[in-house]
Amino acid sequence: MGSAQDVMQTFTCMDIRAAFSEYDGWKCSLDADRNHCGILYQISRQIDWKKESAVLLVVFDTSMIPEGISQLSAIKGENREHIKKYLLVPQNTDVSAVPSDIRIMFMHAFGFVEGRLVWLTKKKNAVRYPVCTPASA
Repeated sequence: MGSAQDVMQTFTCMDIRAAFSEYDGWKCSLDADRNHCGILYQISRQIDWKKESAVLLVVFDTSMIPEGISQLSAIKGENREHIKKYLLVPQNTDVSAVPSDIRIMFMHAFGFVEGRLVWLTKKKNAVRYPVCTPASA
């Protein structure tokens, strides 16, 4: 039987694959070297002789969001390459402090209910949130 961390990573990977499909050429890899306040993924694809790159930081703890913003802001592309930056957080997270150059994505399986992080797929925690579609990748 898996741990809670395994379940959380499984659902997180599902959200990432939904936004950055392998069918569309996206390759996703875990960046273990720079994981300070969350789980950091490097995402890229080659399309029309051009490389598109993104970094995505997964944060479950709201107290780590300011540090995560600093971590994402410090990441620079090679050779003036533009890197899109994403922050994946649970539903109902206060993201008012996130700058506009970092795109927000909300998890489908986890959210905050009455200040607690809950697994929304369990019926006792079911909450109806408005559907938020992520910005095009």
